[in-house]
Amino acid sequence: MALVMAFLAKVLLVDGWHGGYFLTDVLAYREALERLFSLLEGQPKYKAAMELEPYTLEAMLYGERFEVERRGREKPTIVGWSWSRRRGRAAPQRDAARLGSYGVRLELPEGVDWINLCQPKPAAGLEGKRLIFSGWIRALKGRGAHLYIDAWDEAGFIPGSARVSDPVPPDGRWHFVKVEFIVPYGAVTIFPQAKITGGPGVADFDGLSLEVVETGEELLENGGFEETRMPSLRDLENLRRLRRWIRRGRLEIVGGAYSQPILYAIGQEAVLREFLLGTRAVEEALGATVKVYAAQEPDWVGQIPQILKGFGFRAVLYRTHWGAFGSAPPKDAEVVLWEGPCGARIACIPHPSPIWRPWGSSAPNPRSVAECKRLGIKTPLFTFFHDFSPRRVHKTRSLLARGILWAGWAHVCLRMDATRFRGRTLIFSGWIRARKPGAHLYIDAHDARGRVPSGAYARSPDVRPDGRWHKVAIRLRVPESAVHLFPQGRIISAEGDADFDGLSLEVEGEGKGLLPNPSFEEGLEGGWSIGHSQGVEAEGEVVEGEAAHGRKFVRLRMRSRAVRGEFVTLEEYLEIVGEPKEVWRDAYQGFVHRFPFGLLGGRQQRADREAEDSILRTERLYAIVGRDPGEDIWDAWRLLLIGHHHDAWVCAPVVFGLWRWGFKRYADLSLSACREARKICKRLTEALEGDDPLRLVLVNVCGFGRREFVNVKLTLPDGLVRLPALKGPDGNLLPAVVEVRGRHPDGTAKEAEIWALLDLPPMGYVRCEVVDGKPPEPPRARAKRAGEGVVLENRLVRVEVRRGGLFLLSPEGELLTGGPVHIAGRFQEGDEVWEITEARPGRRGPFAIAEGRGRIGRVPFTFEASLSPLSPLVKLAVEFDFGEGVVVGEGEPLPPGRKPPSVPVWARDDCKLRLCVPLPFHRPEFLAHNAFELRRPHDVRFPILRFAVAREGERVVAVYTDRQTAGVFRKGPRPSLEVVLAYGGRFIYAPHEFAPLRGRERYELALLFGRGDLESLRVAQVAEELAHPALVLRASPSFPRPRFSLLSLEPEGAVVLTAAYIDGGRLLLRLWRPYRRERGLTIRVAGATEIRPCDMRGRPEGGPLDGERAVIRMREAQIVNLVASLTKPST
Repeated sequence: MALVMAFLAKVLLVDGWHGGYFLTDVLAYREALERLFSLLEGQPKYKAAMELEPYTLEAMLYGERFEVERRGREKPTIVGWSWSRRRGRAAPQRDAARLGSYGVRLELPEGVDWINLCQPKPAAGLEGKRLIFSGWIRALKGRGAHLYIDAWDEAGFIPGSARVSDPVPPDGRWHFVKVEFIVPYGAVTIFPQAKITGGPGVADFDGLSLEVVETGEELLENGGFEETRMPSLRDLENLRRLRRWIRRGRLEIVGGAYSQPILYAIGQEAVLREFLLGTRAVEEALGATVKVYAAQEPDWVGQIPQILKGFGFRAVLYRTHWGAFGSAPPKDAEVVLWEGPCGARIACIPHPSPIWRPWGSSAPNPRSVAECKRLGIKTPLFTFFHDFSPRRVHKTRSLLARGILWAGWAHVCLRMDATRFRGRTLIFSGWIRARKPGAHLYIDAHDARGRVPSGAYARSPDVRPDGRWHKVAIRLRVPESAVHLFPQGRIISAEGDADFDGLSLEVEGEGKGLLPNPSFEEGLEGGWSIGHSQGVEAEGEVVEGEAAHGRKFVRLRMRSRAVRGEFVTLEEYLEIVGEPKEVWRDAYQGFVHRFPFGLLGGRQQRADREAEDSILRTERLYAIVGRDPGEDIWDAWRLLLIGHHHDAWVCAPVVFGLWRWGFKRYADLSLSACREARKICKRLTEALEGDDPLRLVLVNVCGFGRREFVNVKLTLPDGLVRLPALKGPDGNLLPAVVEVRGRHPDGTAKEAEIWALLDLPPMGYVRCEVVDGKPPEPPRARAKRAGEGVVLENRLVRVEVRRGGLFLLSPEGELLTGGPVHIAGRFQEGDEVWEITEARPGRRGPFAIAEGRGRIGRVPFTFEASLSPLSPLVKLAVEFDFGEGVVVGEGEPLPPGRKPPSVPVWARDDCKLRLCVPLPFHRPEFLAHNAFELRRPHDVRFPILRFAVAREGERVVAVYTDRQTAGVFRKGPRPSLEVVLAYGGRFIYAPHEFAPLRGRERYELALLFGRGDLESLRVAQVAEELAHPALVLRASPSFPRPRFSLLSLEPEGAVVLTAAYIDGGRLLLRLWRPYRRERGLTIRVAGATEIRPCDMRGRPEGGPLDGERAVIRMREAQIVNLVASLTKPST
């Protein structure tokens, strides 16, 4: 058979890399960069798209900024070496030295398997070479101190590669040890280590060396441990090298989101700040402008066209390369115009169906290339976005590095029964002689459905194609579900030629051969067969000659009809295919969401919401007083964004990368980053306050005026007032409910709480003074006992709290729901509904409350329902005690039996613990708040940022959440609107793939019932009211006027002010229209000399609109950005 490679097709290829300090630690990241630069040098035609975290690029430029970055990294480290700090202690010490000033002392504590000090080294150029790993060890405790070295390929540890020195006795004396190591062919990285195993131990190491025998080259850096330095994220040299390859056109920076979050799961304004800070970081670090958005993960929202056009992006690659948490829909085209909900458009490279997969993208093969051509895709683009870790970077001579994208396989294989080996470890070994690359041993186990269970396979490294016999061995633990085993000598390549002999399979520790005819002395008798993948020509024959074992062996030759790729950047591809002509309206329709909403109780999402709201309030507060908060507020944003990196959320129960030094879980990183951001906001807010406890300022940071009760808590010195009241700017006492909680010995008030009723101006404040007096009585909501339940009521709504839940009625007695509002979930015992076992009436100032307790399944809870006298809004707070571990929400993946499933177990929102609102509607229309849109859910399970709506005719029901979550939108047979609270159970990224709920978690929700359209009911503005209660501050010169409003919008309910901040002396405003139809809007800004439209980055676009007043028109879902020039502080 002529072994000439046949190229079926030539396609265009974007080879992408995704990562940064979240994926790998600093040393591994730098090693990955080193390998990438070597690849670029060694393959002149290779190009790559880099989706590097802008956070990481910024950290490489400036180094550490925040406490969360320094945690666990406060002490000097040994240059070139790393260790797992959670396993024990490793420290340079003078009294641990033998040869110089310093040695290293390792300490292995009780209950820990091992500790090591490791210096990973690339194996490129070392394959087949003999190394000597040596050094001095002094064991002070335990008998497990030794030197260890092994090798890994792209798939992981290479079985049989480990070499271990003899352990040193704990005699307190120095011993010189060494071990010989031959670097296996196919190795990517070797790991020389100083190590302690086998129980508690203490040992000193010094003078380590890793030497190439034939050349005498020393491979270790700082083997004497003399050099230490403080750990730093700064890396100017690698930034310089990245800039060099970008200028040459060989690297393209794509993405641009600061921390690469799952965009549909983070806060609305945070989506924009991701791109604002991310593109700025790329420009500062690399001098490059991000023009194309691409992401390995499902980092998308429906408003991407409008958002990215506002940041100057040219196009998007709308593909998901790892779809465990969501996936973009396929579309058969080269490039289209994605039209968003407001009509904005952006060029979009979609995911053609021949290469689209539910959880990612397939590599090209002859069939998919031909199918693309048949569908009219003349120039198909194939894309990869690999994790950017050292072992994944292509070797210079690898097929993919050379642009060969598809290679088939051929094997000599035996099928055998696996049932008697279940739970046991097998060793599969044999001899291979290769003349072309790609030959190896492989074994897998299949279950009754013919599937390979997770991890039920093993593959050896490819054997060096040097025409010599090599002995290789691999291990496989047979799963309990295994039915058949398939040991095989295999070639995966575009073309291959190799010999196999002396194959052996045995149970570990028994030594008895299990394979018939292992050396092929009887041809292929015993069940051996030659097989190959589709599109491959293969030939196998038994040959007598220079066998490794016996007289005969199998010669296997094959060739593939390969696909060759030409490397391009995404911008180059857009130039090749030209301008898009087809419009893809609402490309987000059909996006599949698989986020684990409710994981760990949703604590990260709650912390994220609180931190984002705190930052937004602080920005608006400083805008009101006309001051720039400076870089501090941007640092608060950076911390928030660090906290919702996609790994921080979807890998919340585990941790890796930079953060493994300081945190046990990514969830802890998120919570700490949010706390640090809120500390910044607290400090900035306090900087505006005065000292006089009797002079207060009440601030409204929303873009609309509010009539509400403001809660004022006072701590007063003695001798001031006996009955505190608030005097407004007009000199009159504000209507209020006052409760004095404590008094000084002279009878004056010491602790008091006031609920004052007043009108607050939009984006403004009212100054008040604490005086002695009896304020006018305000309206109050009523709470009373009714049988075993409680009734809350005002003139707008009636709430009956009963054993089964909350019944909501109009003042006329009409039931506003289709049944009681309740909480439900699927527990291990089955589906459960809450039961309220105790409820009692009460009041808090003018508010009526019902509080009590109950259970759902085995989980106890406490609750509080509250009602204001002014509003139909019903608030509900529920706190669950999950104890030491509760499973709730586990349903079967959908569809059953499919791998991977469209809806995995962690995305079965319809089974999770959730608030359920039965609807009195026959055909409800649903809306979910997503980033800058009210979207009609295209699935029964759909994300919610702040609220969800059900309506029919003029009747409206809205549910407001305290964190980002998912809704369940049931249209029938019993319509309901449900909101996910918590999930505990199986999860892909958790210890042992299991994450139960633990501890206490509180949820604060609200329900709104009304008649009319959404704009007249101001459903979006209600979310703003809940997010931004009035601020109560001590008055200072920053608030000089009795009453002030920075901004007014007319009509006030037509739009939502989503951001207002001062940056560089200019006031930036962001407005969003969530409602139907186009509306005119008048904006007034106090003290403005000019108002102009601007882009998302605040760069002016077009001429001025006017001075203090501007008139614009806004479409549904449109975002408008304005910049106002201020001649003087707005106050």
